[in-house]
Amino acid sequence: MTAIRKRATLLIRGTPLSTAHDSHKAISILPFIGKEGTAFDDYATGVMGEAFDSARKELHDTGQPEIVYEVIARRIIDEAKKGERDPVRLRNAALAGLRIGRDDEQAS
Repeated sequence: MTAIRKRATLLIRGTPLSTAHDSHKAISILPFIGKEGTAFDDYATGVMGEAFDSARKELHDTGQPEIVYEVIARRIIDEAKKGERDPVRLRNAALAGLRIGRDDEQAS
């Protein structure tokens, strides 16, 4: 098991999605990927997680309704299904319509 997969698995355990509004809790894209029933390799999962975290930061991750995280995750997953693996592009796709992402920013 890779370090990314171990970290992601730990984030899922004991972190129900309903705690997404609490900025002190870890939020992972993995529960959303699981709902989709699509398998991604470790690299893709890591990049998607990076894009998800970066999108949350862009929204300042405070008090966002759960549906916002679901929309962000779904957009990232949809783009990843098409083969996108650039975390900045994935983040920008996730934020489209919510806030315009800048192509020159790096995902963090």
